[in-house]
Amino acid sequence: MNLKMIVNRMKRRLIIIANTGGEENYCASVIEDRNNYLAYFKSPEGGYWFDNEIIAPDVNSWTKEKLAAVMDEQEKEGRVNHWVIVFAGHGWENSEGHTFLELYPNAPVEDDIPIDWLEERVKCSSCLLIADCCRGNIPLLESVRDSNARIRMFSRGGKLGYDLACRNLYNKQLVKLYPGLFVVGTASSFNEAAKNMPSEEGGLYSYHLLDTAYKEIERFRRENDGDKVLAFSYIHSLAKQRVISYSKDKQHPELWSERGAQPPFCVIPEW
Repeated sequence: MNLKMIVNRMKRRLIIIANTGGEENYCASVIEDRNNYLAYFKSPEGGYWFDNEIIAPDVNSWTKEKLAAVMDEQEKEGRVNHWVIVFAGHGWENSEGHTFLELYPNAPVEDDIPIDWLEERVKCSSCLLIADCCRGNIPLLESVRDSNARIRMFSRGGKLGYDLACRNLYNKQLVKLYPGLFVVGTASSFNEAAKNMPSEEGGLYSYHLLDTAYKEIERFRRENDGDKVLAFSYIHSLAKQRVISYSKDKQHPELWSERGAQPPFCVIPEW
């Protein structure tokens, strides 16, 4: 099978999990974070993901059993080459350094999933996990995030040729990734809260991650000197500095990754 056929047959899946929490720890901005990520990944520069590649039900729709069933079902239809999993909601970290994600409001601790659980489930694929959550050392150690996020739409004007060029460039980068690659971007470090934008524009990390992507896309568009693929690690590193600055050194996003090829986050084909 030649490279062109492999690129065209890349099987990728995007899962977006959003948990607003219960009455005592309600996070309104999670709804906007979900919608903003969905808009970004469906945009040309975000990889031009098709609807049949995306699993993004309404907020508070996931349980551990449902997530496992959905992932198993996708694998039954043929191995997934690359996963992107976005989590926005409540999280915590235990004394052994394991980060847990709360999938639905007021879930008992035993129903929260450790990031290690996700890594095991995707070990035959490459995977990017974006986790915008707190990592306090007890469950529900969260400050309320109450905001209405705004994010620019990413679009070149809906030209089909450009859209497909973006998708093709994105898939070419995915081919370079190896099964078992598991890259995680977290909004905070151990025992830190994941805060919202002071101006009520969404979660601090998610806002700056997507806004940084937008700014870099525009910068490379202006240069227009060939195809550009911007890795998640690169966008995360720029967004991290902005988060640290805006939080006055109280929130420090982390990147868990290995050396080598990195998942793409932005693609800008020469056009």
